[in-house]
Amino acid sequence: MERFLKSLSFLTSWKFVNCIISTAPICIWLAIISFKRNWRTFLSNPAVRLFCIFAIVDLCVKLHKIITSGYFERRYMLPFLCVLIIFAADGLLSKLAPFLHNYLHNRFPFFTLRKITVSLISIIFIIYFVVIMIPSLDHPWFQGIRTLVKEECPKGKKSIILSNYSDTRLGYYSDSELFIFSINNFKLTNKAYTYRKPWSSDEFIKTLPSSINSFVDNVKRLGGDNVFIFFYGKRDSEFRKLFEEKNLSFPFKLLNVYHTRHNRPINFYQFEGNLKCQGLRAKD
Repeated sequence: MERFLKSLSFLTSWKFVNCIISTAPICIWLAIISFKRNWRTFLSNPAVRLFCIFAIVDLCVKLHKIITSGYFERRYMLPFLCVLIIFAADGLLSKLAPFLHNYLHNRFPFFTLRKITVSLISIIFIIYFVVIMIPSLDHPWFQGIRTLVKEECPKGKKSIILSNYSDTRLGYYSDSELFIFSINNFKLTNKAYTYRKPWSSDEFIKTLPSSINSFVDNVKRLGGDNVFIFFYGKRDSEFRKLFEEKNLSFPFKLLNVYHTRHNRPINFYQFEGNLKCQGLRAKD
């Protein structure tokens, strides 16, 4: 618990709160209105108390994940969104719709309470339907890293990818071993799971020491230029700074830079040891 609290920084906390807000800003606003107005009634109902407990436990699990893994995605908040929708519905029907009716009815008699309620539900439905129908462009890199690994990995060696992004497709598309590390302690694990089984089951990884000071040595023990780093969510300069602050060498060659649709940077490196860095490749 003490280690968990030490890892909880202001930046991590804000990232977590921002993820909650950006998941469903409309639902959160309506849910807050509803809960503020009816919290005594809600908490006196056993079923609603159960939903509240579920939401708190779910958020605690998500917070632990973002602290230990260093990355997070909005889709992880969908279970919490289900709870918000219940409270948001009450906020829309009992507060927002009557408020708009009182404001508009004297000016525009056409806007009855029923019509305003139906209109609000329709608008919210259309907004979320459009969001759902927009294709996700967050993962354009899988094909790119497959090409880079095929070109750069020495023949006869099994490619290995280390990442702070736990997605087994990184290993699948590039036909690589995949191990995960946290940017908080740089401990390597095989916690990339497919159907509850680790993608890479090498027990040797569990014996490697944690900390950024041991990270380069751990990479050397895993291999050489067949080791690649898929670093999600921070710029190249930020990744390098983590090593510079510890006066450590940075023996990783930047092969390519990708960006998510939210403009988060993704850097793909190759371990080069004492090889001379050849610079940045052209983007795929």
